[in-house]
Amino acid sequence: MIDPDHLLLLEDGHCLKEHALAACNRPELRGSAAMIGTSLHTLVQMVDNGLGMTMLPEMAIDAGILHETNVVARPLKARHNTREITLIWRKNSPRSEEFRLLAQELRKG
Repeated sequence: MIDPDHLLLLEDGHCLKEHALAACNRPELRGSAAMIGTSLHTLVQMVDNGLGMTMLPEMAIDAGILHETNVVARPLKARHNTREITLIWRKNSPRSEEFRLLAQELRKG
């Protein structure tokens, strides 16, 4: 039940835009978004100012992106409401061990 006249999405080139459209299984909305934002923070501010609705990753919400806003987040009930995130680094990075530890923590989450 997504009204394309009130849908706010990230601009073309952001993978989250494609993930959001896939999650709601409405590919025809690709070009119908009411407004385009350049970042998640921009989208949140647009929603907070009553310009429409958007989709945010749970990890952004958990990190506090909605702090000091009046935005209400509700979980998306859909068959495809997850996405895979990959952590990569150069093989010869001096921080390889730190990245491995980060990957370990992310797997727990």
